[in-house]
Amino acid sequence: MATADYVIANQSGAAFRTDLNNTLAAIVSNNSNSSEPATKYAYQWWADTSANIFKIRNSSNNAWINLFSLAGGIDVDAQSNFRADIRLHGTGNKDFFFDASAGTMLLDDNAKMIFGTDSDLQIFNDGTNSFIKDNAGASFTIAATESIAIKTNNSEFAVAVNKNAGVELFFDGTKAAETSSLGFAISGDKTLFIGSAGDLRLGHDGSKSFVLNENSNNNLELQSNGGVDIMHGTEYMARFIADGNVVLMFDSQERLKVDNTICCALDNSAGTSGKGIIGFGNSGMPFIAGLDTGNHGSGSKMEFFDGDGDLFIQCLRNSIVRFYADGADQLFTNTFGLQMKNDKKILFKKETSTSGSVVVLDFQKDNPTNNVGDISMTNSAVTYNTGSDYRLKENERPIDDAIEKVKLLKPYYFNFIETPETLSQGFYAHEVSDIVPTAVKGEKDQVALNGMPIYQSVDYSKIVPMLAAGLKALIEKVEKLEAA
Repeated sequence: MATADYVIANQSGAAFRTDLNNTLAAIVSNNSNSSEPATKYAYQWWADTSANIFKIRNSSNNAWINLFSLAGGIDVDAQSNFRADIRLHGTGNKDFFFDASAGTMLLDDNAKMIFGTDSDLQIFNDGTNSFIKDNAGASFTIAATESIAIKTNNSEFAVAVNKNAGVELFFDGTKAAETSSLGFAISGDKTLFIGSAGDLRLGHDGSKSFVLNENSNNNLELQSNGGVDIMHGTEYMARFIADGNVVLMFDSQERLKVDNTICCALDNSAGTSGKGIIGFGNSGMPFIAGLDTGNHGSGSKMEFFDGDGDLFIQCLRNSIVRFYADGADQLFTNTFGLQMKNDKKILFKKETSTSGSVVVLDFQKDNPTNNVGDISMTNSAVTYNTGSDYRLKENERPIDDAIEKVKLLKPYYFNFIETPETLSQGFYAHEVSDIVPTAVKGEKDQVALNGMPIYQSVDYSKIVPMLAAGLKALIEKVEKLEAA
């Protein structure tokens, strides 16, 4: 590797020989070096080992021109002229051939023309079919200053894109549909099929227009972010309004209305839509039920009346539902559940002709469903039953301290503060809680967040086993004394 200034100076024999050898070495190696020659000449060769490119000095001797790679490939910076055929060989016989006389570029099967830095657009033939393929999932655009036509068999139209006009779609060479300033049009008496099985059909059969759902298992839905109107000519038949209201109409008059507060058929005699009824209106027949929305604008309540106009159900906006009898509310819901009004009662009535015992109130748990108790009645008595099957229990042991427990119980005569005139007998819950804990619910002196007291209660049935065990132990002691 050498460069030289190509000047052989007058000098001694040894120095002359060295200078000559350096010059010849530069000539032989085409000035191969990682640095350009210090002395440069027009049309001088330079094998640039740093860039790995073979270069030639330009005619003005002020720049280098790239010719080809030192590895063998062409690497030029200016226009190159090829005036004969050119063949580029690819692996697997996928060659590119430029026919200079015909002015055509020929690509073998599976040889591809690729465009884009990420090989986005590809044009090729795989030996059977031809492809223009976007390989990057980006938009694909075909642009022309005039119209665009896609044909089959070189002559039969498939798609026609007309400049400043519509797009036409063809079937077997005959136009089937097109776009226009009005939208999308299907030519002739043809049908638009939608769905993989063509379930939904929109069309005109020559006498009428139709929207048809051919699949009886699917619903036909009309959806819109705004309202949906169904009309006959200029006359409304049904309106599905964007705010959620639904109105059915006859002769341009509202006959049935559903909104977020009411669902009502309109009373024709009223002449307005301000108050509605559920029923037959002014047809002369008794209606099933009526409703009055009260303050219609806010939907404060919904009331149901019988045929005589008597109120029997009232649904208030604050979630309370009241049930009436003879004009007076008897039962209502609240945050605690279901509540009877004042001294009203729940009546379980057993037909006297029915023999045996019947359950009037059943208590069950779920997963798995199991009865845990019930209230039953015969024609003469009521029985209160709670779950006590041995299969529900485990870890049984005798109550061997019953007498001591019973001695700790403190039964009293007393009266409740609310009913001072009534003498009662029983226990104080907090005194029982340490003796029979399972019989007591709540805690002593407990209060709610609002300061109201939460009272304790006692299930007296839970004390019975303790009393029975105490009595049994006492009987055993008496029998031992009598036996002695």
